[in-house]
Amino acid sequence: NVTLHNVHVSDDLAGDSTSCPAVAPGGTCVLTVTYVVTQVDVDAGEIVNTGTAGSDETDPTEDPNTEPVPQNPSILADKVLDENLDVAVSGTVSLGDTLKFKITATNDGDVTLANVTVDDDLTATTDAFCAASLAPGASCTVTVTYVVSQSDVNAGQIDNIGTVEGTPPIGGPVTDTDPETVLVPQNPEISI
Repeated sequence: NVTLHNVHVSDDLAGDSTSCPAVAPGGTCVLTVTYVVTQVDVDAGEIVNTGTAGSDETDPTEDPNTEPVPQNPSILADKVLDENLDVAVSGTVSLGDTLKFKITATNDGDVTLANVTVDDDLTATTDAFCAASLAPGASCTVTVTYVVSQSDVNAGQIDNIGTVEGTPPIGGPVTDTDPETVLVPQNPEISI
C-alpha cells in the first residue's frame, strides 16, 4: 500500500536485470528476457530459473520456476558388410573368407546417450565399447570380423543381427537392431 522506490528485477538464467525508479501500489516493474534452450537443458529434462525482485523498502524476494523439457531418446543401428578379405580370390564370398562388418550406432534422438555399446550375434560380440557419450546426431562404429564356415556355404547365406544400446540421462536404455544378410554362392558338383 506504499510506493516502492528503486525497484530492481533480475533473472538468474538470462543474467539480465532492469530497474524502475518507483512503482505505485498495484503497479508493476517488468523484465522480459529471452533464453535459448541448450543441450544441457534437454539432457536435464527441465529448465530451472529464478526471478528476483527487491526495492529500497523491501528485501529481495525470489520466485523460482521449473519448466519441463520433453525428452525423446532414440538410437539407430546400421550393420553393413564393409569388406571381404577374399582368401580364395574367388571374387565372391566363399569358404574361409574373412568378412569385416561395421556396426554403426547413431543417436537419432534429442538427448545425449551414455555408455553406447554394440552386440553382434554372429561373432558373439557383447557389450563392445562404442562411445562413452554420444550427442544427438553423432555416430560411433564398431568393426567385427567373421570367417565363412562350411555351414554358411551349405545355407547359401549368412544371417546376423547387429544391436546397439545407449543410456539416456533419464530412464532406461534405448536399443535398436539391424539385420544383415550376406549371400554365399553355391557351386554344387559331383564327379564320377
